Amino acid sequence: MDPETNAILIVDDTPITARWVGYVACRLGFNAILAFNGEEALGRLAEQPFAAVISGVEMPSMNGFELLQNIRQSYPTMPVILMSAFWNEDRRETARSAAAQATLEKPVNVNRQSMSINSPSCSAVSGRLNTTLLSYLRPSCR
Repeated sequence: MDPETNAILIVDDTPITARWVGYVACRLGFNAILAFNGEEALGRLAEQPFAAVISGVEMPSMNGFELLQNIRQSYPTMPVILMSAFWNEDRRETARSAAAQATLEKPVNVNRQSMSINSPSCSAVSGRLNTTLLSYLRPSCR
């Protein structure tokens, strides 16, 4: 994690989801950079510093758990939040064991979903990410 940057990498193979989460990050003052698969995400991570990564789990080629493993190898302190529509206790435990800072339910519903991070390892971004999602989709910032 780079505490000096305000860039957050959003990774999801579903463009509308990536753009929605990117929009929320933009509203919170972050520069949202989108990637639509794990390979693209790793390329973006190599190009510039990020404050955190928010990634979907179910993606072709490299799923979110595999992406998290790759991130941990090269960026061990990078805060990573995983999103899925298919969480159960076993999957949440897998995410915790792989050192994900938080999990989010998909689809993100503006009436009930909060993005909340309660982890000392990502305290630099937690204050700005702890918010209720109040707005609706618009084109991503980038």
